[in-house]
Amino acid sequence: NSSFRMEINDKAFKPSFSSNNTRIIVAAKNLDTSSVGTIRVDVYKKTGILNIKTKVISEIRQAILRYKMADKGDHIVFGLSGGPDSVCLFFAFYLMREELGITMSAVHINHKFRPGAAEEDQSYVENLCAGLGIRCRSEVCDCGEIAERLGITSEEAGRKVRYEAFDAEAAYMQEQLGI
Repeated sequence: NSSFRMEINDKAFKPSFSSNNTRIIVAAKNLDTSSVGTIRVDVYKKTGILNIKTKVISEIRQAILRYKMADKGDHIVFGLSGGPDSVCLFFAFYLMREELGITMSAVHINHKFRPGAAEEDQSYVENLCAGLGIRCRSEVCDCGEIAERLGITSEEAGRKVRYEAFDAEAAYMQEQLGI
């Protein structure tokens, strides 16, 4: 039995992770005040039963279904920066993966833009995925050097590296899952 705890707050804080008790703190800038609160999710590994009590997850579920963001049998590759937005969406899909009939993996790129903080984000994402049993492709790329070498901006280099990593992960999962 693992417990996951997500707090929705009006300010973004750095999430922390532990394998038995995960605290994910996300910004509630775009949510109405009735969404602000604490979510407690109990995950029973043997039965896969989730006890979810949250308006936020319900709203995300409705958007996924309304906009047909996932079909049964899909494998979704998430770009997981470690920031509150990507972690919240990743966690919501994780909670609904059986209901949606999807599998998932994550890609994290350490662009080397923020020494120290970038490594903390990378470690956080790797630990989060490992704790949830989700495959994570984590790459370190010096986007400043790539930008200089290719004569592009560092943002363009970062985008190029991310798209290449997404493509590589999708190809790997197609090979592994036969999809």
